[in-house]
Amino acid sequence: MPNTRILVVEDEAVVALDIQNRLRRLGYTPVGRASSGVEAIALAEQHLPDIILMDIRIQGSMDGIETAHAIKQSLGIPAIYLTAHTDDQTIERAKTSDPYGYLTKPFEEHELRIAIEIGLHKHSMEQRLRQQATQLEQILQAVPAGILLLDESLHVVRSNFAGNDCLNILADITPDGPLQKLGNYAISDLVSSSSSTFWREISTGDRHNDRVFEVNARPVILDSKPQGADSSQGWLVVTREVTDHRNIQRRVQQQERLAAIGQLAAGIAHDFNNLIASINMAVEAVQLSERNLSDKTNKRLSLILDESRRAAQMIRQIMDFGKQKSSTDKSAVKLKTLLQELRLILDHTLPENILIEMSFDREEATIDANATQLTQALLNLCLNSRDAMPNGGRILFDVATTHFAYHAEMPHPDMEPGWWVVVRVCDTGAGISLDVLPHVFEPFFTTKSPTQGTGLGLAQVYGIVQQHGGHIEVESEYGVGTTFTMYFPSRAPEPSLLPTTSSPQQLQTALVPASSIMLVEDNHSLRETLREVLEMLDYVVYTAENGREALDIMRDHPQEIRLVITDLIMPIMGGVELCQELLKREQAPTIIVMSGYSPDEDIMKVTASGVKHWMSKPVAVETLCSAVMEVFNQVPQAV
Repeated sequence: MPNTRILVVEDEAVVALDIQNRLRRLGYTPVGRASSGVEAIALAEQHLPDIILMDIRIQGSMDGIETAHAIKQSLGIPAIYLTAHTDDQTIERAKTSDPYGYLTKPFEEHELRIAIEIGLHKHSMEQRLRQQATQLEQILQAVPAGILLLDESLHVVRSNFAGNDCLNILADITPDGPLQKLGNYAISDLVSSSSSTFWREISTGDRHNDRVFEVNARPVILDSKPQGADSSQGWLVVTREVTDHRNIQRRVQQQERLAAIGQLAAGIAHDFNNLIASINMAVEAVQLSERNLSDKTNKRLSLILDESRRAAQMIRQIMDFGKQKSSTDKSAVKLKTLLQELRLILDHTLPENILIEMSFDREEATIDANATQLTQALLNLCLNSRDAMPNGGRILFDVATTHFAYHAEMPHPDMEPGWWVVVRVCDTGAGISLDVLPHVFEPFFTTKSPTQGTGLGLAQVYGIVQQHGGHIEVESEYGVGTTFTMYFPSRAPEPSLLPTTSSPQQLQTALVPASSIMLVEDNHSLRETLREVLEMLDYVVYTAENGREALDIMRDHPQEIRLVITDLIMPIMGGVELCQELLKREQAPTIIVMSGYSPDEDIMKVTASGVKHWMSKPVAVETLCSAVMEVFNQVPQAV
C-alpha cells in the first residue's frame, strides 16, 4: 500500500536500520525507530503511523507485548510482532494484545510485505466493522420501537432507549435478574407462542393515564457454532407504543357512530318537523278564523302551540346534531365580541361562586358562523360546567388562532391544512368518569335525572360544531375538571337565504286578494293546512306534492301563478331542481323556499339559481302571510 507509514520498535540498531531499508525498498515510509516502550508510545503519539513493527524483547520496563497493547488501547494502531522467540508462552501472551501478524526472525522481504499488507487489510476491515457497528447502534437507538435482546435464560443483554422506556413502564425486573413479565403477560408465554406476525396488546391499566403497547417476540441465534454443535438461542422482543393510535381509532369510531346516529335522528326529525309544522299551522288557522272562541279554548290552543314549539326546538337540536343545515344565515363572527356578549348572559345565569375568565391571543379570531347557534353551543357547555361545580369554581374561555401545515400534526384526521381557530372551554368541576366520557356527545345520553336534562345539550353542541365545519373533543380528569376543545376553520361566508317578515298590522291592510300561489309540499297534512290558511286570506292556491307535478300545473297556468312556495326535500323531483327549472323561464315566478333543513350543497345551488326568500319549518302563520304579502307587493300583478 503506497504511502504507508510504519513505526519500527527494535532495540538493536543494526537490525532496526536493516528493517527500515527493507521497508523503503518495498515502498513503505518509516517514520522513526524506538528502542523502548516509553519511546515507542511517544513516537506513536507524535507520528500516528498506520502500523507498528514491534519487537517483543525491547529495552525498558515494558516489553513489546505490553507496549503494543497500550498503543492499541489509546490510539487504535495495530502491531505486527517481530521476534526470534517462538515458545508457547510468548505466543500465548502475544495473543492477548490481538496482533495483526507474527514474524519470526530472520525473515525475507516478501514475508515482511505479506505480513504488513495482511495486517493493514485486517485493520481496514475492522475499522469498517466499527463504523458499521456505530451506525447500527445509532439506528438502533433512534428506532421509535423498543428493542430488547434476551438470552436463553431471558436476561436482557441489549436494549435501545425505547426498549428501556418500555421496561421502566411495563416490566418488574431486578438488577441482574431475568425478565419475567411485561405488563400482565409472562415472558415465557410471549416467547412460547412467538410468531413474526403475531402481536400482543399490553396496557398499563392506569385508569387516568392508560398507555397501550404492542409486543412481538421471535427467536434469534445469539452466536454461531460449528456445524453439529448447539447454537445459543435468544429472543428478540419488539415493543411499540400505540396509545395515540388507539385513541385516534376510538375517536374515529365514536365520530362514525355519532354520524350514523345523527343521520338516523335527522331523518326521523324531518318527519316529526312536518308533523309539528302541520299542528302549529292548524292551531294558528283556528285562532285566525274563529273569532268567538272561549277563553278556555284559547288557553288550550295556546298550550298546544307552546308545547309544539318546544317540540320544534328539540327537533332543531336533533337536526343540529345530525349535521343538517337549518335555515340560518352565517356571517363573519368575531369571537371576542361574541364571548363578551355571552358573558353578560352568564352573569345573570350562573351563580356568583362561579368565576368567568377569558383569554384571547393577539389575533382577532374571526370565523364564519351563525352567532345564535354558536352562542347556544357555548351556553350549553357553560350550563354543564355549572352543574359540575355545585360548590363554585372557575370557567375559562381560551381563544387562539393557529396554523396547521401538515396532516400529521392535525388534531383530527378530517381537518385540512390551514388556519384554524381553537376555542377551549375549561372548568374546575367534578370531571367526567372514563366510562361516561365516550358517550357524552350521544343524543339522549345523560347522567342526570329525567327532570334535570334530556341528554340533548352536548349532542346539540356536537352538531353545531360539525355544522360549522369544525371538530370538538373533550378531555377530563375525574375530580379535577373538564376541557372542551373546538376547532373552527377560517372560511369566507357562504351565501344564505334570509326570511322575509312583516307585522300583523301591515298584513291586515296590505293583502292582495285573488292572487294565485303554487304550493309544493310532499307531506299531505301540512300541504292541506298551508292551503287552508292561504285560502282563508283570499289567495287562489294550487297544490302539488313534488316538483314534476308542479311543473305540469305551471304549464296549464303560465300567466296566473306568480308565486311558488316549495319544500326542498321531496320525492320524484325535489325543490332544488324545481327552482332551477322555474327560473329558466322568460317570466319566472317568485319563489319562496320552505324547509326544515337542507344540505349545504342544496343551499348553494338554490342561492346560485337566484332564489332570495326562505322560510324555516315549522312556519308560523304570521311569518307565512308576511312573506307572501311582501312578495306580492313587489311583483306586478297579471291583468
